[in-house]
Amino acid sequence: MAFNPKTEVFESILFPSSPSLLGANYVRNMVSVSDTMLIAATEDGLYALNPIKRKWSKVPVLTGQNVFSLWYDAPNQQLWVGTYLNGYYCYQLSRPRPGTSTSGTTPSQGDQSLNWRFVRSGLKGYMILNIRPDISKQTLWLACDRGAVALNVQTGQFRLYTERQGLANSFVYGTITDARNKIWMSTNRGISQLDPSTQAIKNFTPNDGLQGYEFNGNAFVRLANGELYFGGVNGFNRFRPDAFRSSSFNPYVHIYSLTINEVPFTMDTYVGEATRIDLDHTQNTLSLEFAALDFFSNGQNNYQYQLTGYDPQWVVAGERNYVRYANLPPGDYTFQVKAANLDGHWSHRIHKLAIHIEPPFWRKMSFMLIVILLIILAVWTWIRQREKVIRQQEVDRLRLSYDIQEQVKKEIARDLHDEIGTRLATIKLYTTQLTQLAGESPKMSAIKSTIFQLINDTIGDIRNLLRKLNPQTLERHGYIAAVDELFSRISDSGVIHARFRLSGTIEESNRFPTNTEVMLYRITQELVSNSLKHANASRIDLNVLYQSDHLILIYQDNGLGFNYEQAQKKASGLGISNIESRVALLGGRISWQSKPANGVQATIEIPIGPINKQRFRITPTNIPHSN
Repeated sequence: MAFNPKTEVFESILFPSSPSLLGANYVRNMVSVSDTMLIAATEDGLYALNPIKRKWSKVPVLTGQNVFSLWYDAPNQQLWVGTYLNGYYCYQLSRPRPGTSTSGTTPSQGDQSLNWRFVRSGLKGYMILNIRPDISKQTLWLACDRGAVALNVQTGQFRLYTERQGLANSFVYGTITDARNKIWMSTNRGISQLDPSTQAIKNFTPNDGLQGYEFNGNAFVRLANGELYFGGVNGFNRFRPDAFRSSSFNPYVHIYSLTINEVPFTMDTYVGEATRIDLDHTQNTLSLEFAALDFFSNGQNNYQYQLTGYDPQWVVAGERNYVRYANLPPGDYTFQVKAANLDGHWSHRIHKLAIHIEPPFWRKMSFMLIVILLIILAVWTWIRQREKVIRQQEVDRLRLSYDIQEQVKKEIARDLHDEIGTRLATIKLYTTQLTQLAGESPKMSAIKSTIFQLINDTIGDIRNLLRKLNPQTLERHGYIAAVDELFSRISDSGVIHARFRLSGTIEESNRFPTNTEVMLYRITQELVSNSLKHANASRIDLNVLYQSDHLILIYQDNGLGFNYEQAQKKASGLGISNIESRVALLGGRISWQSKPANGVQATIEIPIGPINKQRFRITPTNIPHSN
């Protein structure tokens, strides 16, 4: 409609027919972009009106969009458009240069042609009912169906104000900025005032003189004298924002009801005076009711609460004075609540209630430590048992290996004795018969003597080998007699001085278990062999000390000695390994004392169990000694 002030008559300027609309199109909002162009927001998109020619033209952007609101930034020549459920759009308007294409412009109508360049859009899914800048025009306030949006013009970032921030209702029809840069908003639940500097929100209701709770879109205006008008379903309100004075009263908050697991909680003191409550792990659903002690606000107080340890920040509850927490985990909490007076001033008086929920015994630190210790003990026991089994398997395999060696040595000794010994004796017999048949000449006697000497030497070597493979003295008389015989043979050679000494008394027997005697003898043989082969020793000593429960062997030589670590790495260390493994099989321990060129001393301690009893007694005096 165009109003003629001279004739005081309204003239209709009709839209061109549009196939996209079933009914007539209508204008929701209109802004002036120049003296010869008005932009209108309609259900069918944007239209441009030339007020001189009284003619509409379709704008080439947002075709068919349901447009609710417009705002034109004249200094920057930017048009902001609010739509139905499609958020906002921003376009840069400019006039085309003479002779350039008019693509992307309004239809050519003289000075009405404009270029439309898209700048940005946002808030998809929002219904933008109104767009207004603040005083500095650095922030655009967008009234939406989901709250009020403070949009930064430069960055496009925004902040949303809803009921969580304290608005009476999140459906905002429009916003007006007053002279003090405070934002006034009409909603579906009264009028709200926002102070951007403090983020404080104050809500007004019919008790404050409003025409009602519900207001209308595009029914608001600010006059030049600063008065604000808001229109609603029951009329309109008119007021001066600078006439309001805010109260600084700090109301107290009182907790008057506490229920645990939906049952009123009983305690020695009144819940409003309590500072701490202790609960068990089953009492983990809490409900609290609170109220502000404020007679100036007529019950129109807003609340914020926080359960520290559970709520990450303060929860804005509006006028709701009830909170419920369900299935709280065990721990320590502090419930704190504060209130704002009628003018939105938040009190510094905060009511606090400490809440301790005892954890179940299986979640206590002491129980967890016991469980951890039991697990560690079980794992340690299993490892030790496993190590014991593995060691026993290794011992069994090693013992089996040595048993097989001894059995093979016995079989070899038996075969040498039965086969080679008999054959040598037969050869000696046939040699005697051969010499008798050939006659007793001096030459034949010399041959006979030579053959007999070779046979006797061979028999002596075989006997020595048999003693090593299967010492009969060890088998018949035991370890002590076998060692004494071994040292006597070595000493009789005249090359090495070997001495064997026995300390202590063996009552009724000098025999140890068979396996023990064999192992001890092989250990002694290996020690002597190392001294003879590698140490170049001229003297060896073996002291055997027998006590009631263990046997101690002290072996010494005056040879070259050795470095234990280096010997272990070389092939020569196999003898040492054999000695140590046999000692381990007997459950004993061995210690080495040796340095290069200083000889060697080996101390072996072997536990001895019950021994086989005989009818005689052996003491150090009736054991033959070698000098």
